[in-house]
Amino acid sequence: MTLRPDTRYAWNGDVCLAYQVLGQGPLDFLYIQGYCSNVDLGWEGQHLSRFLRGLGEHGRLALTDRRGWGCSDRFSAHDVQDIDAYVDDVGVVLDAAGSDRALIIASGESALLACLFAAAHPARTSGLVLIDAFPTYAWTPETPWAPTPEGWREAAAGIREHWGTRAWVDRTSSGEVDEQELDWFARYMRSSITPAALAAEMERYIGTDVRAVLPAIHVPSLVFVDLDGEWDNVPEASRYVATHIPGRDR
Repeated sequence: MTLRPDTRYAWNGDVCLAYQVLGQGPLDFLYIQGYCSNVDLGWEGQHLSRFLRGLGEHGRLALTDRRGWGCSDRFSAHDVQDIDAYVDDVGVVLDAAGSDRALIIASGESALLACLFAAAHPARTSGLVLIDAFPTYAWTPETPWAPTPEGWREAAAGIREHWGTRAWVDRTSSGEVDEQELDWFARYMRSSITPAALAAEMERYIGTDVRAVLPAIHVPSLVFVDLDGEWDNVPEASRYVATHIPGRDR
């Protein structure tokens, strides 16, 4: 069994970014998790730890908490950064991990910054694996699968009231999950970000749109989607991403 790797810090100016490195092999991977992220506590989850160990068996894996999350520097509801700062952080973590070029695996909202990094730095990106990716979170007639402003207001209200509680976990979990795993995930949420900071970051992400960037991604790309997930609009959003990246697979 792979032991939990040491947590280290990369510095982008005055901002510290937590990361870990495990495994070995000819391929480098970078995993950036969306929705929840804490590189220390993630190893206590049954399914997540098995996933990470599996990646580490196929190459050298670096995983990181993006700024504002987990063991990286947190932010308050008043100092959320532009997404360009997150994209710059990817290169900083790769440098700290000693990786010149990596296959980037990103889930949820982290897929946005992975797409931007791959388009801007193809020499450092050997490929993309995107999980439940959205190209934008803002509703328009061209993006009818994105949440409406009213939908976002309801989501923000739900975050402020239930984030990090068993009520949230019970509402979003599907299938049979044991009590220990559910309790862990509630702690994992609280250890990832506060509800105020999450609501603020969510508002910033609504204004991010990478649709124009997708055709500029020229690295091998694979798009996964959870068809049994909670959000019905995820498959359509991910299908848009898959069909607009040249040479992609899905």
